Parts: sequence; structure tokens; C-alpha cells
Amino acid sequence: MSLLIPTAHRAENSADVLNEVVVNTLEQVLIPTLSKSTLTEDLAYPVSANSISYALAAIPMLSDLKLRFFFGSDSNLRHGSYEFIRVEYLKDALPAGKYPIAPLLSRPPQSQWELVVQPVPYMYGQEINHYIVNVALPQIERWLSRRKGLDEKGSEILSFFFNEREHSFSSETVARLEPRNIRNNVITRVNFG
Repeated sequence: MSLLIPTAHRAENSADVLNEVVVNTLEQVLIPTLSKSTLTEDLAYPVSANSISYALAAIPMLSDLKLRFFFGSDSNLRHGSYEFIRVEYLKDALPAGKYPIAPLLSRPPQSQWELVVQPVPYMYGQEINHYIVNVALPQIERWLSRRKGLDEKGSEILSFFFNEREHSFSSETVARLEPRNIRNNVITRVNFG
């Protein structure tokens, strides 16, 4: 005698299996966290490593990407306009001279591909998290995907900012990449006539 499972029960089991697959996949693609600065109780990191890893799971350089939760100074936080997340490319060069946030220059040596999350006032954490998940991470995913195979010397940054007074978000890019070397694939025309 065969046992028939009701359709609703089968769907629930399918969802459970799908959830388990997603959780297992997420564990496999968790972006390594290089460091996480300790914060005071009035500050919070606006997004988790799991959320970032899940959003960026399809990027080509995922295995090269590193994550850092960094707190250098609260001077910009006190002024109400601050950077909260950035993604960087760095190869054989110092970071771009026009750093949007100077205290980041004091952090430990960087990886070639690095994502840096900076703290925000606790009271704005949920609003900034919503922006990161719905706007910043999709932009970061596109930015990274467009740079597949990038191997130039130099640096490039995509940063996101929040202005408390204007209650607005913005982004900024800084690029200091050296031009590609011209290879010996140049065809020269010679006129023999």
C-alpha cells in the first residue's frame, strides 16, 4: 500500500529542502572577514557579513574578495555626514590619494579586492541597512561584475555616504588606474611601392 502525502505537506517539505540548500550555499560562499573593530554602544555596523555574502554570491572574484568592519574615527559621525560602506580594488599601489575618508588610510594592509563596512549611529542603523540591501549591494555587485579580469596597477573605489541633516544617501567613485600597456599586437603597414 502506498502512502500519499498531501500537496500542501509536499510543498512545505520542498520549501524546507530549498531553505536548507540556500543556507548550505551561503555557508560555502561566506566572504572572509579580515577584522572587526570594537564599537561603543551608540554605534553599530549597518549590515552583516551574511547579508553581504548572500548579495554578492554570484560575482566573478568572490574567492578574492575580503571583508573588513573598520572604525577609525568618529569625527565625520559627529558632523552628520559619513561613509558607511565601500568596495575597493588595489594592485601594486597605495590607495587613491583622494580618499573620501582619510582615517581609512591607517587601517592594516589591504587585499586586492576588499569591502569595508564602517559603523553608523545606532539610531540610523535600520534605515542605512535598508539602503545597503536594496541599493548599495546591487550597485556593488554590478561594479564588481564589470571589473571581471581587472589586472591594472592602481586603485579604484566605490563609496556610499549618508547625510543626517539632509537625510540623503550618495555614492562616489575614485579611480587611479594606470593605463594598460600596449602589447606587441600592433599591425604596421609598410608601403613598398
